[in-house]
Amino acid sequence: MVVKVVVACLAVGCGGGDKPAPVATGSGSGSAVVAIDAAVVAAADAATIDPKLMAARCEEPCLFLLDTPVDKVADAFHAACGKQLTPALTDCAQLDIVRKCVFAAHGFVFKDKRWKVYEKRSWYVANPSFRPTQITELEHRNVVELDTRAKNCKNGIQISAGDAKLVEAWAAGIRKEKPKLPKVVLLDGTPCTDDSFTAMIYQPLARLDAQLDLKPPTTVVYDEDVAIALRDHIKPLPAGKLRAIVIRRSGFPEDEPDVEWSIEIALVYDDHDHLIAVSTKSPH
Repeated sequence: MVVKVVVACLAVGCGGGDKPAPVATGSGSGSAVVAIDAAVVAAADAATIDPKLMAARCEEPCLFLLDTPVDKVADAFHAACGKQLTPALTDCAQLDIVRKCVFAAHGFVFKDKRWKVYEKRSWYVANPSFRPTQITELEHRNVVELDTRAKNCKNGIQISAGDAKLVEAWAAGIRKEKPKLPKVVLLDGTPCTDDSFTAMIYQPLARLDAQLDLKPPTTVVYDEDVAIALRDHIKPLPAGKLRAIVIRRSGFPEDEPDVEWSIEIALVYDDHDHLIAVSTKSPH
């Protein structure tokens, strides 16, 4: 098999009461967030969390979802427990399991055998009267976010729901031949022109007779190594954490079934969802 072209654009990077509030898409992490100060919600919720659950969180990281937005769980876990969160909350195989943890923390009695594993946890206390609609507003948003991620994972999208919307909007510009590009545009690690950058995208797409979208066989993932690699090219460096979202697609042209063409695009976003850098590599 011959790899003819590789194009890389690597980016650095249940309602309160009985009725869940509508989900709002938001800034920063690009995930679904509440329309109020998350820190205030977390502080209020933390005061009502059973001490037994709090004590178990370093062994059961999903319990951080009771007072922490999904995209902040890894940082909160590291700060409280002194270790990295593995697997991450972008792990497709874990998303449904982690989502059910929110209900298990309230003592929900599961009927599905897959989730009864929680009943064996030392912190689990059955509460037959509990209903899913009674979870807090923050917990509800976390459940919705994890459910969306799980559904997206089946299509190769392993990023937050909010970030998926950002990437799809950017890809729509590529499809309309009106790409939105930031000031930092790199080719092989060196600043390049917008025309050079887009040429590197359209060539393999043309050979594959494909449009850039987020449907299979396209995959979309986070790549922290890319975010680190591009930091030196971003001046001034924005405050907060950069996130790299990498789009990958490959295939075989009908007239060259033994030659693989591939494209890898990365978008660099800051904490305010601003696209601040993109990068690509020359064909080889």
